[in-house]
This record gives sequence, C-alpha cells and structure tokens, in this order.
Amino acid sequence: MGANAQTSVWTFTAGQTLTAAQMNDTARTGVPVFATTATRDAAFGGTGEKTLAEGQMCFIETAPKRFQVYNGTAWIDYLIAGATYTPTTTGITLGNGTITARYTQLGKLVFVDINFLLGSTSSITATPSFSLPVTAQGGSTATASQLTILDSGVTYFRGAVEITATDAWPFVDVATGTYVQTATRNISSTVPMTWTTNDRLVFQMVYEAV
Repeated sequence: MGANAQTSVWTFTAGQTLTAAQMNDTARTGVPVFATTATRDAAFGGTGEKTLAEGQMCFIETAPKRFQVYNGTAWIDYLIAGATYTPTTTGITLGNGTITARYTQLGKLVFVDINFLLGSTSSITATPSFSLPVTAQGGSTATASQLTILDSGVTYFRGAVEITATDAWPFVDVATGTYVQTATRNISSTVPMTWTTNDRLVFQMVYEAV
C-alpha cells in the first residue's frame, strides 16, 4: 500500500474533533487512493464514512493502475495509466530476443505498442500472434493499426494488424500495380523476408474493449 493509500473516505459532523489521520487522508490526495478495489468498496458507507454516490472518483494502485468514477450503480474505469505487459505469443521462438509491450486504456479505447527485436536465437516459426492486454469487443476482426517490419540493414516493410477478442495478428501489405492494395499476406519464417538477428516487428494499434 502506497503512502497516499487510505481505507476510509471521511464525512464530518458539526463539533467533531478530527484526528491527524483523518486530516492527512483529506489533505494528501485530490481523490481517494486505494490499494485494491476491495479496500475501495470497504471505505464508503460505514460509521463516519461518506455515502457512495454518483460522481465519486478514486485511484486504484494495483495493476492496471487506474482512475475510476462511480456512475450511480457501478465503478467505471475512467483512465488506466500506461503499463507494461507480457503478451503470450504463437509462431515465435523468443530465444535471446526481446518483446517490449505497453498499453494504455482510456475508457473503452485500448492503445497498444509492441516491439519484437530478434536475437541470434530468435525465429518466426509460423504466422505470429500476440495476446491482447484487455479483451476486445467480441467479433472484432479489424483495428486501427500501423505495423513496420525492419529487415535489418536492408529495408522496411509496412503492414497492419487484425484482432480477435484475445489476440493480435500482424500481416504485411501486398503491393500490386501502381498503387498498394489493401490485400495482406500472413507473416512467416520467409515472409516478407528470412528473419535474422536485429530484425524487428513493431506495431501500434487501437481497439475497443468489452
């Protein structure tokens, strides 16, 4: 529990003598800060505590760290602070490579940034996928996205990302004729090139959470 975390949200009556702890809870934070949702729920409605009502805000310390607002019937995530996560992957041998994954949630919108740097023992073994940090709306198959593949020391390729409810599937764009068509092709061990040390697969995407 952090230095600002509290376990009650006080309400005072005329003539009441206030304790230092009560004054500190009131003065230290702009909104109540709780270690967990359980301590949040226990902080309202008890003896000497504030009655929970619509418009109340709070901050939760446990991951994903987030601001919440009470809408009259339930607590709703208002803002989730940016955080790292470790995606579950398929079609990838990580070896001594690295995957850096971050996400931020604003209401129902989830912003994700994933960077896969291949090491000398890394490989793409099949069409790769990366698990999402937050479940997407059911039936969603597309997302606002941008993907870049670096063939180290050679060139760049562009692509996009499609998603299911739980996973992101990166694809590479296919160029035909004068203009780039919207057609995509599955990434593999040899598409769009043979993957080697210091190659990168990087993508950013935005999607709607459940």
